[in-house]
Amino acid sequence: CGGGRYDRLLHTMMGGGTAEGVPAVGFGFGDAVIVELLKDRGLLPELLRGRGGGDDVDVVVYAMEAVLRGQAAQLATSLRQNQVAVDLVLDDRKPKWVFQRADKLGVKVVLLLAAAEAAQGQLVVKDLVSGQQQTVQATEAVDRVLGLLAYTGEGAAATLS
Repeated sequence: CGGGRYDRLLHTMMGGGTAEGVPAVGFGFGDAVIVELLKDRGLLPELLRGRGGGDDVDVVVYAMEAVLRGQAAQLATSLRQNQVAVDLVLDDRKPKWVFQRADKLGVKVVLLLAAAEAAQGQLVVKDLVSGQQQTVQATEAVDRVLGLLAYTGEGAAATLS
C-alpha cells in the first residue's frame, strides 16, 4: 500500500495552469494484494475455463466495425452462458491481428461480425482447424459454435457443410 498528499499534482500535470494549491490525497495498492485477500477469505470466484481443460479460450468474437460491437458483446454473453470461454475483441484491430491472436490463444473458432453480413442478420463462422468458413444466421451462431466445439478429432469440418 502507498499513499500521501498530492496538493501540487494538478498544478504540475497541467503545466502550471490555474490548479495551483488544490488539496488532494490518494492511496493505492496492487491487484496482487486484492487477489490474496480474496483467496484467504474464500471469495475468489471460479473463472470459466475453456472446454479444452485449462485456461484455454474457445472462441474469439470480433466486430469489424465499431457499430457492431454491441451485437458482438451480446453474442459473447450468449456463448458464455453456454459455458464457452470467449475472447471478445472490442479494439480497432485489423483482421490479421485477430487471427494471429486466435492462433496464439489456440482458439478453434472465430466469429466475424461484418457490416454486409450483419445487414442480413448473418455473421461469419471460421473453423481454424479445418480452415473452412461459412456465413450463418446470427440466431444460429451459438448452436453452430457448440457443434464445432463438440468435435475433438481433426476439426469440425463436417458440421460446417
